[in-house]
Amino acid sequence: MLRVYFSRSMTDFQQTNSSKKPIFAQRLIGLAIFAGISGAWVFLWLAEKGMIQPQYVLGVCGFKQRYGLPCPGCGWTHSAQAFVTGDIGRSFVQQPAAMVFCAVSVIVWILALHTAVFGIHFRLRQVLLNPRFWKYVLICSGAVILLGWMATLVRTFVGQF
Repeated sequence: MLRVYFSRSMTDFQQTNSSKKPIFAQRLIGLAIFAGISGAWVFLWLAEKGMIQPQYVLGVCGFKQRYGLPCPGCGWTHSAQAFVTGDIGRSFVQQPAAMVFCAVSVIVWILALHTAVFGIHFRLRQVLLNPRFWKYVLICSGAVILLGWMATLVRTFVGQF
C-alpha cells in the first residue's frame, strides 16, 4: 500500500488564513508603494505636458549654478518625464542612469500591485530584509549614477567644442 505523508509544518514563505494581520499589512505596504510610484509618474507626466512646473516643487540645481557643471542628478527629471510619456530612447539619451531607475520602478510598481491585490510577496520580503542585498544595491546604484554622470559630463564637454 502506498502511503503519502504530508508535512503539517509550513515553510517561511507560506502563510495560512489564520495570519490575516501580516497579510493585510503586506497588502497595505504594497498599495502604498504602488500609489507612491503612480503619483510620481502622474506628476512627471503632467510636468511633461506642461500642466505643472516641476522647478517650483523640485527647485533648481545649486551644484550647476555654483560650479557650472552638471551634477549627478542633472537630467533625471527630464529623462523621467520622457520615460513616463513612452519616449524610452529620449529618456536614455538625456540621462542613462535615470532611465535605468525608471525601468526598475516599473518592476517595483508591478510587484507592489501584485502584493496589494493578491497578498503574495514571493521571496521578495526575505531578500529586502537581507543587509547583504542592500550593500549590493548601494554599490550598483552608485556605479549606475556615476556612469550616468560621466555620460552627462562627456556630453557637456563635447557640446562646448
